[in-house]
Amino acid sequence: MDNLADLINQGVSGRIRFLRKSSGLSQKALSIKLGVSPVLVNQFETSTRRPRDVYIKAIANLYEVREEWLLNGTGEMKPKDEDMEEISTIAAEIANILRNSSKEYARSLLDFLNTPKS
Repeated sequence: MDNLADLINQGVSGRIRFLRKSSGLSQKALSIKLGVSPVLVNQFETSTRRPRDVYIKAIANLYEVREEWLLNGTGEMKPKDEDMEEISTIAAEIANILRNSSKEYARSLLDFLNTPKS
């Protein structure tokens, strides 16, 4: 049995395992939420395979943790409340813009936002 606190210090694989175990999910349940196979989740957790950015984003969003913390173990695990308030305000502004936009524009914006930044 893993000591959950120790998992945080075991790299991205340990932090993914920590989040999953803390939430009481099985690897299969997490794989369903992510839309991947249980084998892939196991590979993420055993460092057999490094998660691509799209999965890092999905896991961070699912567990409401910062991507930087998930990847590197640095910074705060959870976003600060004032950050979340600002993000909510920005999301509302984007929603207002999209109300008067085409589906194609909305899809291109989403694709842009999901593009990994270097």
